[in-house]
Amino acid sequence: VLFTMVLNPQNSSISPPGVAMDIPISVKLGEFKKFFPQTKVIGTVYTSQFALRYEEALDACDKLGLSLVAKKINSQNEFSGAVDEIIKKVDVFLMIADTNLYLPKTTEYLLIQCMQRNIPVIGLSSGYAKAGALIAFDCDYKDMGKQTAELAARILKGDLTAKKEIILPRKIKYSLNALVAERLGLKLSSEVLERAEEVFGR
Repeated sequence: VLFTMVLNPQNSSISPPGVAMDIPISVKLGEFKKFFPQTKVIGTVYTSQFALRYEEALDACDKLGLSLVAKKINSQNEFSGAVDEIIKKVDVFLMIADTNLYLPKTTEYLLIQCMQRNIPVIGLSSGYAKAGALIAFDCDYKDMGKQTAELAARILKGDLTAKKEIILPRKIKYSLNALVAERLGLKLSSEVLERAEEVFGR
């Protein structure tokens, strides 16, 4: 038995082997910095249950020469206050995959506040880019199916290490919101637009 397309398997009772949906934060920030090299300070909010995501973000920022301003909160009730505090200090807001936080109401608040302060948001999936994030990263679900089949084949051939593996997506795509970029005064190069899986607001 193996799993596929599971987000945050470490935060559940799901055991290896399998293919997770988690896109490394280092990949997201690395791509964003290529597109917008002037970026220096990243902001994010998280809860204690997802502290590992904060650690991952901190490590990614250190390696990319970025600063991280983060706020740990206990519940959604503290979300708006944390966002108000953070967006005064950052160039970009990074949404991390914390299922305690991003419901429609909190997401709407975040996107509106960041837009008013000219802060781009890195969303969790294309739906967030459509809603008002500047950019969002997604897995290639078809390729994840191939990864799952490859993992199953290794297990059937007797590969003992395969039974202990949680594999991350190997193909990543992104979506952009061109209207948001225009409102934020950011120029998207033709190359960045052409590589995007989806471009909203054109």
